[in-house]
Amino acid sequence: METQKYYDCLISDNGGDLGVQTLDEAYTFCEKLAKQHYENFPVGSILVSKRLRKYFFAIYAYCRIADDLGDEYPADTATKLQNIDKFESLLEKDMTNLSQANPIFLALQDTIRNKNIPLSPFKNLLEAFRRDCNFSLYSSKEELLKYCKYSANPVGELVLYLFDNYNTESAKYSDMICSALQLANFWQDISVDKKNMRCYIPKEFLCPNHANHVGEIGIKEFLAYLDKPQNQQDFTYCLDEIYLWTENLFNEGKKILPTLKNPRLKLELRAIISGGKSILRASQKQGLNIYHKRPKINKLNIVLNFFRV
Repeated sequence: METQKYYDCLISDNGGDLGVQTLDEAYTFCEKLAKQHYENFPVGSILVSKRLRKYFFAIYAYCRIADDLGDEYPADTATKLQNIDKFESLLEKDMTNLSQANPIFLALQDTIRNKNIPLSPFKNLLEAFRRDCNFSLYSSKEELLKYCKYSANPVGELVLYLFDNYNTESAKYSDMICSALQLANFWQDISVDKKNMRCYIPKEFLCPNHANHVGEIGIKEFLAYLDKPQNQQDFTYCLDEIYLWTENLFNEGKKILPTLKNPRLKLELRAIISGGKSILRASQKQGLNIYHKRPKINKLNIVLNFFRV
């Protein structure tokens, strides 16, 4: 099925050519979708119990397609934003009354009912994807963390709900882990993002001596500034600071581990933190070359970091 038609089916209430008639079919669709996508961490890890795995796949399928509507859907910005709005409207559409239903939302609504999950994390994710459609540089850490509040933190909240471990304290530390993971992925993808005229490094991280100079520049000028050999000292300073910031977030976030009552969730989060730190280490080893080449992640380092978390 061609790309545009595929996504058009998944923003319709009956799912078009991808529509299903039973809940089992819906969950099977979500599982297949999840396993087709590469991520830094194994989808449907064995650490997620068999009892919860179908819910995990339903949540993942929602997040994956929502992200793709902002990045992969072949259309202009206005159309992408309209599609995200259509996708959001399906959150409150009762799929159980349809003879044929959207597989993602049929499975997701069953997940929401069974795990008592509010709609807010799902809606917050869509806000991040709307912002991606109208990208602009971030001036400060606070601005970028606000973006992470929408783009990454809801995923951690959903995992906590899935494992019946959501509370104020666990949510606070989960947000730190998820924000750190989002940042680590940003730094890993600096060379990839620049090809799409994006850069998530907040401007305040450039050498303070040049803060005024870069204050009002746009993305094109910002990328050109980083690419000039005479600015390598600024960029080195900048990288050191963003890596330290991210490392500190991981270290604060791991305080969640002693508070968790579910041993599987504890292991899952250790694995996630380990993977995030491995991404960070690989980026650091690239030095200034991070601007030109995406680092490869060594699976052995992920295992070793697991025991250091």
